[in-house]
Amino acid sequence: MPPEYGLRDINVNEISLMIKILHGTTSLAEISRQLDITLQGVRYYVGSLRERGYMNDMTLTQEGYEHLIESLKILKKFVVDNSEAISDSLAWECIGDEDIKQNTKLFLEMRGGFLHGSLKGADDSATAIAMEPALKGRRVRIRDIRGIIKINFGTVHARIIENLTNANYTDYKETLERELQQINAGQQIFLLGEGAMTLFPNSGYNKFSSLSGAFEAASKGIDSVIVSTRESWNLNDEQFNELLKKNGSVKVNVTSVKI
Repeated sequence: MPPEYGLRDINVNEISLMIKILHGTTSLAEISRQLDITLQGVRYYVGSLRERGYMNDMTLTQEGYEHLIESLKILKKFVVDNSEAISDSLAWECIGDEDIKQNTKLFLEMRGGFLHGSLKGADDSATAIAMEPALKGRRVRIRDIRGIIKINFGTVHARIIENLTNANYTDYKETLERELQQINAGQQIFLLGEGAMTLFPNSGYNKFSSLSGAFEAASKGIDSVIVSTRESWNLNDEQFNELLKKNGSVKVNVTSVKI
């Protein structure tokens, strides 16, 4: 491969065809269909690769592997470099903890589930540049985020009501009312299903998207409590397990309510 070989020399269709062959696809018609290239075009690329010694019949040669690896390295560098440039130019937003001037360096911190920007912070804090002036407590658009925004992940506490009946309805209601009144003000409370809703019909608790909302809150550092009957919990078990897999840093505590 010539030393000056670069991005301008890479034919994406040709590289895509080589990858298909590498994965065992040898039917020209199938390659044509998968890559949305005419059959005549596929035949042209195959002939060109064979002439340059990159293919032998429908198999890549050692030179072909080396050509493919080098081309993918160049493409990867191109994608990474430009992805970083795009990321740097994208506008995020935070809450300003002081009056902010444009182009000021801000120190970023997650607090109460939302991103805050301050003029002072620890040396290892994530930082960004303010894109505009803003008064204290107002929204600030930011760019050029550097470092990792630290998050102390919260816990999802699931409180399961076993065998809710008319006979024990009042006992469960009073027990949960006492319990929920004692939790920290910052925690979010979610009702999952009709059974839990009948216990707190007029409350201001979250009633929709309970599982996803609880995990989202915990992923932003806020503890949450889900109240659910056993029946409703079992119906939503699959979604709960999916969220658990996607949010590996979130702690979960599932317990039954005792009356």
